[in-house]
Amino acid sequence: MRQRNSRSPGLISDIDAGAFAGILVVLLFLLMMLTQTPHHGVSADLPKVWHPISMPGANREDALIVSILRDGTMYFGKHKTRPGDLPAQIREGVAPAAQRRKSTSEQMSGSDT
Repeated sequence: MRQRNSRSPGLISDIDAGAFAGILVVLLFLLMMLTQTPHHGVSADLPKVWHPISMPGANREDALIVSILRDGTMYFGKHKTRPGDLPAQIREGVAPAAQRRKSTSEQMSGSDT
């Protein structure tokens, strides 16, 4: 005669802790790799400082980036440049933003009247 257990075999809901930890480590690694800041233009070594200041506005789309590499090579954005040409290139880069600000302020002052 067969005895019946009070509990039926049903589903087993155990989690393999080793596999779960392995998956978490892989996901953490991928998250760390994907959230690194993208390089805009040329890759240069950044200086080390004791008291850094956060500048969230510096990473805008229209930011003007000047990079000077260890060998003295100069880049304005992604394009190689010479030190003598840099002031003119900066003026050209700032002009569209200044024009946009001027037109925006004219539109705002014109709407007040």
